[in-house]
Amino acid sequence: MTKPTPKQKIYRLFMLIGGILIFVAGFYAIFKNDTITSDIVINNFIFFLAGGALIYSGLKWTGKK
Repeated sequence: MTKPTPKQKIYRLFMLIGGILIFVAGFYAIFKNDTITSDIVINNFIFFLAGGALIYSGLKWTGKK
């Protein structure tokens, strides 16, 4: 496996940061209300999926084509 270039390291860093921000946005969207209902959790579940996918792909990304 070749060493990642600085450009690839930056891409990976942005993927990780973006995933964490989206994941945190999901928590904020759920807990900003006084009462937590299943509708709120279900409607904001996409934040957790998108954030988790970005974090996972940032950790596993090797830059191969």
